[in-house]
Amino acid sequence: MSERSPRRRIWRVLAVSVGLVLLVVGGALLWARANVDESAAARAIIHLDADVDDWEWFPDRPMSAAPDPIRLDSTDSADDAMRALELDGKPLVELLSDTKTTAFLVAKGGELVHEAYFNGSSREAVQTSFSVAKSFDATMVGLAVEEGLLSLDDPVTEWVPELLESDERFADITIEHLISMTSGLAYSDNVLPWGDAARTYYAPDLRGVALSAEVEGPPGEEFLYNNYNPLILGMILERATGMSVTEFLESRLWHPMGAEYAGSWSLDSEESGFEKMESGINGRAVDFLKLGIVHANAGTIDGRQVVAATWVADATMRRAEPHDGYGYHWWTPDRSGFSAVGNHGQFIWVDPDAGVVVVRMGRSYGGMDLDDWFDVFEQVVVAVD
Repeated sequence: MSERSPRRRIWRVLAVSVGLVLLVVGGALLWARANVDESAAARAIIHLDADVDDWEWFPDRPMSAAPDPIRLDSTDSADDAMRALELDGKPLVELLSDTKTTAFLVAKGGELVHEAYFNGSSREAVQTSFSVAKSFDATMVGLAVEEGLLSLDDPVTEWVPELLESDERFADITIEHLISMTSGLAYSDNVLPWGDAARTYYAPDLRGVALSAEVEGPPGEEFLYNNYNPLILGMILERATGMSVTEFLESRLWHPMGAEYAGSWSLDSEESGFEKMESGINGRAVDFLKLGIVHANAGTIDGRQVVAATWVADATMRRAEPHDGYGYHWWTPDRSGFSAVGNHGQFIWVDPDAGVVVVRMGRSYGGMDLDDWFDVFEQVVVAVD
């Protein structure tokens, strides 16, 4: 037998295997393109991992700039401190550029003292929130509570009774459980196109996804970061306020805090028209900064009381187990401040004692983890304090 015969058989097997893989992949892509408007899995296959440009293809609901905006023009008073600051032997400006940062803003005492943009970004560039949106969600809950529209103790089934059809245990879950991520709902944060993370991000009918949530255990006993919580919360806000979530945000928060620019909220689809409650607020960095200023200053900005001081204190309180390190959709680590945090490194860091707010937006975490960025923000606070 020729020595080349076994080799030929190996090559034939490899060729057939590669051909089958290409056939499967090609079939999956064809299916995904045909179903991209109807399936979360199809969208996940086409778009892969979420990225900061997704706001450009999701439909959205617009928000106008405030009729009487609060203009935050940089005084540049912290620029020298920022230029002099070194972290692990690297100048801050170099670290920010290398970590794919797009915007880095610092406010002290309600004034913008440092404003810098990197990697082709600018003040006018649209930044997307990812899960920083959850901190807006919680603030809207506080505003709705203040108006007497709902209570944190309300069972979610008071507003979304359809949930009882799948499991009577939903009656034990309250709005407070949703915003503290202690609802007891099941959630798997895997990267599979049909997993919970993809479904709650990509699905073209997020209300339907919210209603498909499953109870895994009793509420109030375990913290689990879970994107079903803000989706159910969005349905509650719609029904309690009688308007879209974007309209409520625009009228009760975006305008009162003096947004300088128009913004938008990404929707699941044109047909469904439901806000991506877990991630989809789009705006300029300077307007994200204002949410931080409001929370650094007991609910006020430029003399305006935007949200109750008691709500700000409750939302950002460090609580004991099971939700140690998480408030009402704000991360509350055992550090000098608290933070809104979004995928790929979107941050609003607030140190109320120092009166300092830091906003960092970026295309990725840049090889740093959450604690690394918190270290950066704490050193920035010290540098400008």
